Amino acid sequence: MQLPSMGAEIAPMDSTSVMSSGLSEDPALDHVQCSIHLRPDMETSGAGGGWFVDYTVSVNVTLHKRTDPGIEFDAERRVTGLEVVAEEEVKAVADIGDGAYLITSDLSSTELRVRDGGAVLSLGLSAVVSYLGEDTDGPVGEAPEAPDVSTHQTAMINDMRVLMSHLKR
Repeated sequence: MQLPSMGAEIAPMDSTSVMSSGLSEDPALDHVQCSIHLRPDMETSGAGGGWFVDYTVSVNVTLHKRTDPGIEFDAERRVTGLEVVAEEEVKAVADIGDGAYLITSDLSSTELRVRDGGAVLSLGLSAVVSYLGEDTDGPVGEAPEAPDVSTHQTAMINDMRVLMSHLKR
């Protein structure tokens, strides 16, 4: 998994940044998923005072071998793993796969979902502010707000194209 655009905008990915991964293979459906940290160093994350921003990229790829996911793909465009979002939080994305949507349920998380033939791919980005200061009495000051990850949507689209080209090889 390469994340050249998000890695350039947020923080480079390294081999220790993969948090979890899994693979399920079946005659009807294959599924692979992984989660990756992109963690800028504390000086460049903009949080300051021991606070830092931790970004998580989640990747899910489902290959439907016996059914066409097209009808369900459009019907489920507002459904995330946690909620059903409002229609205005879903934007169609042109020129990628057979159909694509950007889903933004709040400022600190967004998901790009793409259907390409029998494959459904999802690339999610979320940001969490955490404390890693040296103060033994706990955090200094209030936690800053998590950044607006929608500023990285173009990078997500670019990285999805890279992922799709690698999977087609």
